[in-house]
Amino acid sequence: MRVNDPNLPPEDEVVYDDEADFAALGADEAEQPPPPKTLADQPMFQTLFAQSIDPTDDENGVLADFAQYVVGPLSYYFGMKAAKGGAFFRQKEQEGASNTERYSRDQTLRAHLINGMLPARRIARLLHRWGAQPMRDWDETVERLFIAGYMMHDFLKIPEAQAALRQAGFETYFKMS
Repeated sequence: MRVNDPNLPPEDEVVYDDEADFAALGADEAEQPPPPKTLADQPMFQTLFAQSIDPTDDENGVLADFAQYVVGPLSYYFGMKAAKGGAFFRQKEQEGASNTERYSRDQTLRAHLINGMLPARRIARLLHRWGAQPMRDWDETVERLFIAGYMMHDFLKIPEAQAALRQAGFETYFKMS
């Protein structure tokens, strides 16, 4: 129902032009091309990992640094590399091992390292809180070394590391392992 307003023309004198009204809506805005798409500054996993860290917990400083400085390169280099590697799969097949197809569903080396480091770090911190003798000297420096050591436990799965060790004359290491 229309309200009687002396300032408005009678309803039968109003002309409606939907196309003109619709065109006028965008007339003030010049046609702009969409902004160019850009890549994120850091890998998505690094962003999500950093967001999962509780910033109110004073004990998360080392983990926050890990997220800022290590998770990005870890994602770049190992986000798509299999933890067990193709050589492991082929070796098991050649040995006639059963159920070798399960190795084709391997996790990435990044997932393997992070999925192992986080619970190992938690256990180490709990042992320190409980007063376990081997963990009595746990502090920020020890935690950083602990994480670095854990990250390095599979360094021989990295072909570039193998090549560098061989080139440096550590061939005997491969014969012993």
